Amino acid sequence: MADEEKATPEQKRNIANYFINSAPPGQVDHVVGDVAKLCGSDLADADILTMVTAYNKAQYVQVEVDGDHRAIVCDAAIQDGKFVDAKTGKLIDVNHTQRTATSSGEAKTSGVENYRAAVQTELDTYLENQYKAGKAVASVFAEGSTLTICISALNKKLIAMWSGGWKGTFKVDVGSTGSADMNSHCKIHVHYFEDGNVQLHAEKQKEKVSVKVDADAKVTAKSIVEAILKYESDYQNSIEEMYVDMHDTTFKSMRRMLPKTKKPMTWNPAAHSIQSELNKK
Repeated sequence: MADEEKATPEQKRNIANYFINSAPPGQVDHVVGDVAKLCGSDLADADILTMVTAYNKAQYVQVEVDGDHRAIVCDAAIQDGKFVDAKTGKLIDVNHTQRTATSSGEAKTSGVENYRAAVQTELDTYLENQYKAGKAVASVFAEGSTLTICISALNKKLIAMWSGGWKGTFKVDVGSTGSADMNSHCKIHVHYFEDGNVQLHAEKQKEKVSVKVDADAKVTAKSIVEAILKYESDYQNSIEEMYVDMHDTTFKSMRRMLPKTKKPMTWNPAAHSIQSELNKK
């Protein structure tokens, strides 16, 4: 028998990268630990750091800043090779494996800072009213006249074998007053792993969600957050309707209500034993 072909170090790193970047919400540390054991010396600490950094940015991972509050790590937050803490307006150095950060100077502001700050304030109130306390963070970033709104929510209870993440991205140009189209995108990733391994990946994207850009930044902020509330609520309702529909139609169509004889199954073992003896005769 020919020897089994072994994976090359590069193949091992590619496989590790796939598993790390596919990690369910709140479970990347466990995945990193497992792939590190499997790959051994073929997976260097620098490789792990690169993979985890990519994961953090893609998943809008929340990091603890100066032990005081949380910020979102994402591509929209990058400025001069560092990340912007939208809450304080400062640059932060991020420890991606520990998910902590420290302030390191002032971030540059844009010409629409008044709009950015107003939306940030309105979003903080929105999160307090619509999300579980301590589970979600919202950050607003500005580049040119475009605002990028990022919402990250994580809820987990690994001892009960579940975790779930919600990620929202909204982009709108506030450079001129009037009606504007807000590009909206939400993603859900849920994982249940008690006696099995079930994951839900779902997303909704819509390029034209109408908002009102007013000369008053506070009026604009209210319009944007109201549109986000409707968008997220509609999406959540559609997910709930999907599960109800699956229970009432999809699962029922997959289940045979009666055996081929069209008669209810007799579950008494004695009845089958007697039938077997009769057939022998």
